[in-house]
Amino acid sequence: MNPRKGWKQPPPKSQRKPGGKGTRNGIAAVLIVKNEEKVLERCLRSLDMVDQIVVVDTGSTDRTVEIAKNFTSDVETMPPMEPFHFGEARNFAEKYVRQDWCLTMDADEVMADGAVNLIRKAFWTHSRATGFKVTFMLFDEKGENPSSIMKQKVYKHGRYEWLYRVHEQLHCKNPPELVVDLPDVVINHLPPQGKEVRHQQNLDLLKISVNESPEYVRNSRQLGMEFFTREQWQDAAKYLKLYLDGASPERMERSETLIYMGRCHSNLGRYDMAEQYFVEAEELVPQRREIYYYKAVALVKVMRLDEALEVAKKGLSIPEAAKPDFHLNMKGAWDGSAFKELIEFCEGELSRVKAEFERRKSGS
Repeated sequence: MNPRKGWKQPPPKSQRKPGGKGTRNGIAAVLIVKNEEKVLERCLRSLDMVDQIVVVDTGSTDRTVEIAKNFTSDVETMPPMEPFHFGEARNFAEKYVRQDWCLTMDADEVMADGAVNLIRKAFWTHSRATGFKVTFMLFDEKGENPSSIMKQKVYKHGRYEWLYRVHEQLHCKNPPELVVDLPDVVINHLPPQGKEVRHQQNLDLLKISVNESPEYVRNSRQLGMEFFTREQWQDAAKYLKLYLDGASPERMERSETLIYMGRCHSNLGRYDMAEQYFVEAEELVPQRREIYYYKAVALVKVMRLDEALEVAKKGLSIPEAAKPDFHLNMKGAWDGSAFKELIEFCEGELSRVKAEFERRKSGS
């Protein structure tokens, strides 16, 4: 193995910013930030083993820049951009990278202990790699309900560019591409509470992005999910269907989207349409308990309690050993608590209706 393979010379001195030259196989953590004073220090402290930290501010009005300057001299301000474009902002930040590798981070993310050293070892054991996926742990705003996905967070500087206005994606502009999974490297996503302003920004940018980048159909799913969280069922169903019709997602993600389509139509009072999506999801991944749970909930809404009870019991009967390896598995479905609550409700309502019928029948 040639440990120098793939290594490129640092940029000439005329192109370097103050703060030293690049390090062979050095790592630059790259962040774009705005009003992140609540979480930024936590993130930057976790990056103490990297060779460079680049922070590009996009218009903060709080202490974000002050905090960043306590950790790095590479703090830059991006010219105003309206409407904002996350892909272009990340490309702008990379202009200040002096290292061979980029580690893309957000302010509400934290590197696990030892993660940077594991990445360094991977440079030598996978000398032809152009990027690495790591275990990305997602937590809710209470720091609970963890789930994980493999996500590309490390890539060769200059080999990639960022595309799309929001929910930006890495694109290899200089193939061939070889992305290696590093499951032992962990980054924790720990969002702060109260991100309503950011959520509204995402909605606005997604509306623009869907129109300007129709080829990137995943934006339609993201927009549909933004509408879903706002309980705007009609708009959510519209964009989720655009995604299903225009993309070829792997079966677990497709089943998840079909479930959301069923939930949209159920909330719109269209059980027959909802059932079609639940049935399609079931045919695709019959071992997913989540499908039966949400189908049973939809049946409860139209007071088909006997059917709901049957569907819930069917879902609960799926052995836990059959649980798919999927980051969006529902905890309450697989520990049984959600089903048990639903079954108890159905049985209680059926008993109440039966008792009322008997009372009326007896004339009492």
